[in-house]
Amino acid sequence: MTSTLSMEGCSSYEQPAWAFRPISAANRSGNGSNESPGIRTTPVIHIQQVYFGSEDGSIYALHIQNGTVVWQFQTGGPVRCSPLVCDNNVNFGSDDGKFYAVEARSGRATWIFDAGSPIRTTPIYNSLLEYIYFAANNGTLYALKTWDGDKMWDVTADGAIESSPVMNNQQIYFGSDDGMLYAVSAVDGVRIWRFNAFSPIRSRPAVNFDIVFTACDAGIVYGLDEVTGSKIWEFVASGPIRYALGYHRGFVYFGNDAGNFYAVKDKTGHEIFSYQAGGRIRASTPPAINSGNVMFGSDNGKVVAISDLNGSLAWEISSGFPVLASPLWYANVIYFGSDRMYAVKADGTQDAIAL
Repeated sequence: MTSTLSMEGCSSYEQPAWAFRPISAANRSGNGSNESPGIRTTPVIHIQQVYFGSEDGSIYALHIQNGTVVWQFQTGGPVRCSPLVCDNNVNFGSDDGKFYAVEARSGRATWIFDAGSPIRTTPIYNSLLEYIYFAANNGTLYALKTWDGDKMWDVTADGAIESSPVMNNQQIYFGSDDGMLYAVSAVDGVRIWRFNAFSPIRSRPAVNFDIVFTACDAGIVYGLDEVTGSKIWEFVASGPIRYALGYHRGFVYFGNDAGNFYAVKDKTGHEIFSYQAGGRIRASTPPAINSGNVMFGSDNGKVVAISDLNGSLAWEISSGFPVLASPLWYANVIYFGSDRMYAVKADGTQDAIAL
């Protein structure tokens, strides 16, 4: 189902406005309610198509201008990680324990890798080695060949991994429920160092030139030396942090379960500002940052844009349902998932009300 949102003074081609609602398996069989199964993933745009996963177990490809379905690929469980597009494939994991590479144009499966455990981490791509990396709830980080899905190596933590990996200088960083942040070689998975936060690390880390940033359920953000893993600074927030850290121009951005969104200095951890969103802030991908604003969603059903320098409110969009993934800014349009996948103007002049 697609819905058209009203837009004043703009053609639909210049700035698309639409809302797409996934249909659960129960609804398709006529046995379910009319409630949407929901979307917990940040979309990806590639060659005029929008890709995202849904709680109904599908990955969708929609036309960017009107939200019509190009194709739908069904898995055996909810898709709660954002997809990665590389080598003309859409790559993603599912709660059914499988990692999929699906043709971006046709939606046909290229290959499938069975990890045997739910996959809720967003994959990353190493163009030098042509590897894809992702982690599963069985506590294992995998490196696969992009073209056929063959496993090159894996490395195991002592707890489940819900922290999406990041890569810098051919090193991969990821957290685990065992309270550790790991640094491993992107080439062979050999451990370089690990840092003990003494609390589960479920947020995606971030990296600048020489500092790795991580956060834990205890509500603490750490700045670590990229080479040694030693602590440079720490910042104590007001609640558990399960939000992917973002880095931009010397600031580290993150939200927490208390509904606060923070900016701290990358070198010192000094707080620049905090903004109270009015709802829990969780996402497995970093906030969108563009045109002087940082944009994020929260449990109160709003996508908020605040100044990336002082945290003052620029605008907000309301969907009426929890926003559990970071929005995507693309060509002056905000794309975000909630009960539906929405495309709305990026200036906040349009409420995301599905018609």
